[in-house]
Amino acid sequence: MFTLPILILAEILSLLIAYWSVKLRSKIQFSQERSATNSQFVLIEPHRHKGFVEIVPLLHRPEHQDKIVFEYQKRRYVYDQNEKVFKRTRYPYEVQHPTLGYFRKLSSKDGSDHYSTHTSILSASDRYGLNKFDIPIPKFFDLFKEH
Repeated sequence: MFTLPILILAEILSLLIAYWSVKLRSKIQFSQERSATNSQFVLIEPHRHKGFVEIVPLLHRPEHQDKIVFEYQKRRYVYDQNEKVFKRTRYPYEVQHPTLGYFRKLSSKDGSDHYSTHTSILSASDRYGLNKFDIPIPKFFDLFKEH
């Protein structure tokens, strides 16, 4: 008499636990792959208080020397074939601490080679991503499931 409702409740609870726990979902739905070139998704486990555990898709880009990329927290990470790790894309200002003259040269229209041609702009947008930040508005049912 009580077994059917208990079984239904246990099934609903197991589905919700798999939805709430990303690590459990990764163990149930995915298998571990040692090679990044064969992987389709990656499990991100950030340091404590640095973000949430997420499963994100890997973007394989064969047109760019087999570049493997993923985005996490609006930041782009690229796979380093030599070190076998993902590294965050570094912007020019993070690497060389440029002066104001460097940025003036970038924005000048005198035909300098920095981002003045269509191909250089496409290459830069492919490397760094677009300069936009969108915050998607979640649906009510998604918020309800999360709660």
